[in-house]
Amino acid sequence: AVRSRATDGTLHDIPNDLVLRSPIAILSGDGSDSVCYIDAPIPDFLEIERAKEIALQAAMFSPLASPSHRPEVFVKALPNHSGRLQIHLRGFAFESGMQDHFRSDVLQRIRNQYAHVQEGASLEQLLEDSTTSPLKIT
Repeated sequence: AVRSRATDGTLHDIPNDLVLRSPIAILSGDGSDSVCYIDAPIPDFLEIERAKEIALQAAMFSPLASPSHRPEVFVKALPNHSGRLQIHLRGFAFESGMQDHFRSDVLQRIRNQYAHVQEGASLEQLLEDSTTSPLKIT
């Protein structure tokens, strides 16, 4: 079967026999992945490596993420020279028309994870929490 992702993130399996005997067309966009840059400040209570891990998971498990490219996470200084750091993420939306939706989803996931870490939740608790789990696809 061919696996396809709808714009709402829902996965669909299309039987191979249907694909081979029916015309297929991309209905929106050019069908190519689209790079998105996302910056998010690292809170003082969070270690740099943990912030990078949260950002990577948020970008990888977004239902709008391209399955063809792994996101990349970097750390850089905030532009105002305050000495604080931020995450600089290069992620990929599955289509150019979904860039803003992808950015919004990833930032919300990062914010939710930061809030749980601040509350003292462990990584295992975060993965079990259905509201923030990057592994839950509905």
